[in-house]
Amino acid sequence: VHDELVLEVDPLFLNDAAVMLQKCMETAASLS
Repeated sequence: VHDELVLEVDPLFLNDAAVMLQKCMETAASLS
């Protein structure tokens, strides 16, 4: 499954948003 998200983020918060989004996407559901 491939998902694509398009987000509009204030450049001042870009790094924080990237870390938060990555964590949310990686822990959204257990695959085992």
